[in-house]
Amino acid sequence: MKFTKKEITCFIFGLIIATTISVSAGAAFLSKNIAYNNSYTSATNVEDALNELYNEQSTCVSILNKDYDYTGSEVTYNVPRNGYYKLETWGAQGGAYKSSVVGGYGGYSVGIVSLSSGDTLYINVGGAGVGGALGQALTGGYNGGGNSKGYNNNGDDGGVAPASGGGATHIAVLTGKLSSLSSSVNAVLIVSSGGGGAGGNSQNSYNNGGSGGGYKGNNGGNFYYNSFNYYGYGADQTTGGTYSGVIISGYSGAGSFGQGGIGIAIGGGGGFYGGGSAGYSAGGGSGYIGNSLLVSSSTITKHMTCYNCQTSTDVSTMTNTTTNVSSTATADYAKSGNGYAKITYLGTTLN
Repeated sequence: MKFTKKEITCFIFGLIIATTISVSAGAAFLSKNIAYNNSYTSATNVEDALNELYNEQSTCVSILNKDYDYTGSEVTYNVPRNGYYKLETWGAQGGAYKSSVVGGYGGYSVGIVSLSSGDTLYINVGGAGVGGALGQALTGGYNGGGNSKGYNNNGDDGGVAPASGGGATHIAVLTGKLSSLSSSVNAVLIVSSGGGGAGGNSQNSYNNGGSGGGYKGNNGGNFYYNSFNYYGYGADQTTGGTYSGVIISGYSGAGSFGQGGIGIAIGGGGGFYGGGSAGYSAGGGSGYIGNSLLVSSSTITKHMTCYNCQTSTDVSTMTNTTTNVSSTATADYAKSGNGYAKITYLGTTLN
């Protein structure tokens, strides 16, 4: 593993700052006129050298603490020092065909993990789903958002109003999108769910997408057609969301590990397990904090927060509900737009 000059400098200066310095109060030592020579700094006296070290330590925060916006590809975090790190993730919102309906919001997850210098974390930030023109096929948001097939027979359907699902955001110790890690679940540290798309059938009704959940995703809005109720169900901790109604082969799809279901009109939200699509109604994905390496402290409790969702008090699935939503990544708020991730260094001991 290679480190940049700045990372090496921060490590060295960090050790110096972290060490308690005991000095004599003698006036001669305190004088800043004492000659000072150190190959790591151009300072020539003690006062300036200490000030420089203090400023350098502040700069090092940018190496220890990282924020990750959506890029559409995987990014890595090379752990610079041993210690505890807070992980926060927000899933992405589902797309919407028009402004009168709302794509399901992304969920929030948080927890603490102990890491060693030289470890690598792999971060995949979910992309928001999109809406399109009648009959248009749409790709789901990055990292598991379900696709919309965009079928249009220009007959009884009157045109499919499409929207794709939002992708999940996850952090793992192995590379790859979430759906590729089904046989390596222990490598997944934390997941925030994506929301289902919001679209429908232009002749009948439109539906809001089911928001991404904590331990369980929300169902999509009810679509009533030909005397049947159609729902795309939210995912849970062990299975992808399914669907209800009279299902025509190829029009609807269940979610799976890391992947939202594919529907004729609406894609399910991505997540630990993806939400299902009943063709015109899509559920949200589920979040995940069940990895035993993810822990709490006296001040930070690992948990998930999601929009108007089912709650849980179990330590491995703890879920809180909220009606707060923001496009800016905010702790314990549901997320609109693309997903987000944050890594924060806490120190070598937990409070």
